Amino acid sequence: MNRVNQPSQHLVRNMMTGSIRIFFAEVLIIPVGFITAVFLARQLGPVNFGLFAIALRLVTWVEWTSLTVFYSATVKFVSEEDDWRAVGTTVVRLHLVVGVGIAALLWITASPLARAFNEPAMATYLKLFAIDIPIFSLFSVHSSILVGRGLFKERAWTRFVRGDGPVC
Repeated sequence: MNRVNQPSQHLVRNMMTGSIRIFFAEVLIIPVGFITAVFLARQLGPVNFGLFAIALRLVTWVEWTSLTVFYSATVKFVSEEDDWRAVGTTVVRLHLVVGVGIAALLWITASPLARAFNEPAMATYLKLFAIDIPIFSLFSVHSSILVGRGLFKERAWTRFVRGDGPVC
């Protein structure tokens, strides 16, 4: 009976320490974001920083929406498979196609959106941020694969390397 409980205790311990590491990896997002915002506000000025912020929020919303759609399913399917590579390959390709498609759509609609806001400079910001969408999508799918495999420490390191916060 003791042998049956050991793997589950180890899994719970691994999940808890991994969750704590991920939490600490995300703790510095607010101060780093604040410092970045102050720097950009001084460099761009109030008008351009406002346009930059609007474009950033729009792209962030698109990125996180696409992440939310696939994240739980990816974790579930990867964790259920003995050979996770086949599922991983499929979801990475899916994320890449969706990310590139969304980026292309944003690139194409950047100028009309800028005209709708009556701010031609916004098109440049939207096109610049469109480049990040496939990158974010691939980062997110690899993070969800790590979580599905139970590699929480490694997932925390990816948050640190990407610049989302420290790792403990």
